[in-house]
Amino acid sequence: MSNFLIVNEEHFVKDSNGDYWAKRIINDEYLSRYLEVFDEITVFARISRVEKANKKFKKITLSNVNFLEMPDFHGPKDLLKNSLNIIAQFKKGLSSNDGVILRAPSPLSLLLYRFIPPKKVMGVEFMMGADKFFEGNAFFTKIVNKIIINEAKKLVYKANGVSFVTKEHLQKIYIPRANNLNDSKYFTTSYSSIDLQPEFFSYRSEFNIHSSIKLIEVGYMDSLRKGQDILIETVSKLRQKKYDVELYLVGEGKQKEYFEKLAKEYSVENSVHFLGSISNKSQIRDLLIKSDIFVLPSKSEGLPRVLIEAMATGLPIVASNVDGIPELIQKELMVDDFSVEKYVQKITRLIDDTDYRKLISEENYKKAQIYEKSVLNKKRQEFYHKLNVLSNEN
Repeated sequence: MSNFLIVNEEHFVKDSNGDYWAKRIINDEYLSRYLEVFDEITVFARISRVEKANKKFKKITLSNVNFLEMPDFHGPKDLLKNSLNIIAQFKKGLSSNDGVILRAPSPLSLLLYRFIPPKKVMGVEFMMGADKFFEGNAFFTKIVNKIIINEAKKLVYKANGVSFVTKEHLQKIYIPRANNLNDSKYFTTSYSSIDLQPEFFSYRSEFNIHSSIKLIEVGYMDSLRKGQDILIETVSKLRQKKYDVELYLVGEGKQKEYFEKLAKEYSVENSVHFLGSISNKSQIRDLLIKSDIFVLPSKSEGLPRVLIEAMATGLPIVASNVDGIPELIQKELMVDDFSVEKYVQKITRLIDDTDYRKLISEENYKKAQIYEKSVLNKKRQEFYHKLNVLSNEN
């Protein structure tokens, strides 16, 4: 009977009945992908105690999902404060599981990988670059980010199996041992973590020409990383040029109030709509279908799931030329330097040229097909199966 320890950055709560609830991405459907191969999994997670869970949270109901608790830390200082406790709990989890899968790079994965014994099977699902953990161009920030990049490279090289969300970009920087050794104990693959069902797809046959153009972005507002500030200024510039645009921002986070204030400063508070957090996939799909252009001025990404979802509804996309994004969208619709003026140029081209918008929509819809659930699930299961076989051999 196989049992793997799963380490990720998600925050969970435990209610007075002993039930676990995820605050954001993770749910039963997400965790069941591991259970298609492993008999049981133990989620090593940050847990806070509550009397009653928020109705927006997602209850974990799978009987073969266990939890190993760590303190619900927030930020690097809090992680350091609780590190001895976290390391002790991690070692406990390692001793009672057949192997471990780290969702990386993350503060937890970069702390814990060094405590995994050589004989313990180690898998890594590598989600994004490690070069922008901390924002800013200060000398100290650059030094810290460089250290984090080096640690991420060590983590990847130590692992038995590494899956990357990108086909080429990340694996050129973070080189797995499988690239240098002809040994069945080390292997690598690529697949996105998206769970794109066939019914999510929606072919776009009609294009808005006369009414207000709806721009949309979906992303957390915990920091400035997703570039909502750039997008709000872009809307201001577009409206100054007499383009009738509306922006819909989906997401929550501690910077939301700042973005709302920024919209007022640019006098576009009536044109920028903050929709809050939306976890229901059908609601997200409906919003994407009703929108005209998706914009993502992000400073750091892996292979953004939300872009693939937008592509599956035939949305044209303008986005930053960072990390895995060039694997998804057209070169002429990427912005290299986070320039507001360049975002304005690329968005206005899509607005002004309906035939071009139709062409891009068609290309995006077709490309999204390779990320459909059944296609990715096969690669994901093969990866987990190799880890499982290796754990049985040890």
